[in-house]
Amino acid sequence: MNQKSYHIIGLMSGTSLDGLDISYCRYTKQNDKWSFDVIHCETIQYPEKIFTQLAHSTYLSNEKLILLDKQLG
Repeated sequence: MNQKSYHIIGLMSGTSLDGLDISYCRYTKQNDKWSFDVIHCETIQYPEKIFTQLAHSTYLSNEKLILLDKQLG
């Protein structure tokens, strides 16, 4: 049997502003076929200050947008 397994953590922040989505999954390749299992997933809400800044980010200057990017990261 030819099987490989990978454990992956994924992060996503979308336009819904609901928070940072985090998933921990196991991907398995067996005989050239992939499958996956979601081991754990969670959404962590943004702090109010960052939420407000993100909601109004289209109006930020380049400098303030760069600062927000660093805060979010």
